[in-house]
Amino acid sequence: MYTVDDNSKNQYDDEIYEVKSDNNSTGLIIKIIIIILCVLVLIWLISALKNNRNNKDSSQTHNENVLKVRLAAEEYFFLKNNKETESHVSLKKLESNGLVDKVVDANGKVCSDNSKVTLKKGDTSYKMTVILDCSTNDDEEIFYYHLSNLACQNCNGKTLMTGQSNVPDKKDEEKEEENEGENNNDDNYIPDDNGEQGEYSCVTWSDWQTDRITDSTLEERTKTLVQGVKYGKTNINIQFSDWSDFTTTPIEASEKTEVETKVETTESWGETKTAYSVDTSNPNIRIIGKNTETISSSCPSGYTLNGNRCISKSESVGNLTYSEFNSGRYKINNGL
Repeated sequence: MYTVDDNSKNQYDDEIYEVKSDNNSTGLIIKIIIIILCVLVLIWLISALKNNRNNKDSSQTHNENVLKVRLAAEEYFFLKNNKETESHVSLKKLESNGLVDKVVDANGKVCSDNSKVTLKKGDTSYKMTVILDCSTNDDEEIFYYHLSNLACQNCNGKTLMTGQSNVPDKKDEEKEEENEGENNNDDNYIPDDNGEQGEYSCVTWSDWQTDRITDSTLEERTKTLVQGVKYGKTNINIQFSDWSDFTTTPIEASEKTEVETKVETTESWGETKTAYSVDTSNPNIRIIGKNTETISSSCPSGYTLNGNRCISKSESVGNLTYSEFNSGRYKINNGL
């Protein structure tokens, strides 16, 4: 049998129990979520470390394969003296000649038969390109060999072509420099992007110039030019420019203008004239046209030509003045 107070107390205890039960469920869910997140982060870290290690392994394997193929190509082109007759050699041919073993990439797959090595002769060096066709998408690698002694210029010491056997004696070099008066060794020039001999030398300075060249590989030195006037007698040196074309307009000579004249004789025809008689044998006369005119010597109707006079056929009777009577132009009939 419970009292009222005891009953209310037990009810309160039941409520507390129910609240505690809800809090335990929420905490469990949070713990599970945290564990899942930790597992995902751990998986991501393991994957990243694995990819990083795979990249390092792939890069290291690529470098080892390139070194192996390059050494085989050096022996094939240079030591076996095929550099002048062939411009490329396939990886399969290097393998068949026993110069290199099978080339395997970082994925454990053999590089395809499309892998090859090309050799191109430049002005100062040979350009060797190693092309590997593998599953790791390997990049092409380029190496340069000196044209005269075949020494590799960018092999980092790992090469069969050191050039030592073809290096001339120092005494011979000194004699050659004394005879030529200058150093023409191509090794003293900075190669350009194509591996050819560059414009700038490593031991000799270029000519002075006003344009500044921004290049971190070049050493720069400057000089100051001072221009002054010496006190004393001044000499005036007049320099004329080039002659202009001749013109018919007169130009007056002056202290700053020099004039040169020349006489040219030209022939031209005058104005057109009309004449009734022309001397055709005169070379200075050119006939440009002829017009023929007909002159009639007849008299009009009712008149008769008498010499150069036209006399009327009809006769008129009239009184003449004294001047007309003596002129002789009239026929006088003295009849009554």
